[in-house]
Amino acid sequence: MRVVYAVPADRSVNAAYRQGISGALIELQRWYREELDGLTFRLRDALPEVCTMPEPHEHYTHGGWPRVWNEVGDAVIGCGFLGQRSIYTWVVYADVDESCDVTLGLGRGSEGLAMMGSWDLKGLTDPEWIHCGSGPEGFGRWIGGAGHELGHAFGLPHPDDDEGALMSLGYRDYPDTYLREDEKAILRVSRFFAER
Repeated sequence: MRVVYAVPADRSVNAAYRQGISGALIELQRWYREELDGLTFRLRDALPEVCTMPEPHEHYTHGGWPRVWNEVGDAVIGCGFLGQRSIYTWVVYADVDESCDVTLGLGRGSEGLAMMGSWDLKGLTDPEWIHCGSGPEGFGRWIGGAGHELGHAFGLPHPDDDEGALMSLGYRDYPDTYLREDEKAILRVSRFFAER
């Protein structure tokens, strides 16, 4: 897995955000390893790689889904990332704020790619941060949210009727959530999972 921290042209790299991303993904490696009896995903680097996007923050904040997803994705591709999907699953954390009243463009996952926004960055670095008037939710919710979107990047769908599962609403209660047996079966044969 390769991880990218994407920063708009008018913002600076935040060392705490990089450390928060790194800590969350190392924790998720541990959690997936525990769920899969020793199998987990591999991280290429301990700290996320940095992409300075070509436009200022304001450019990436409007339109919700799919505009924000596409604009951030195009900027990260422009930095030379998101290629080689047969070799890597990608996780992008973009320091992009979205309004609470739109269908979010970030905080999503699809085959081979998960993209998270600044809400996640704030949640990973401040356990007292209040998201859209609710909270604080603590670190677990934001680590669990990343684990959920990673699950989509690894090919897992939402389950129909199992709210406690990570791939449903269980991400809110991380680490007190789980992978279903059908999800474990998919990940056990994934090329992205190995003994660690």
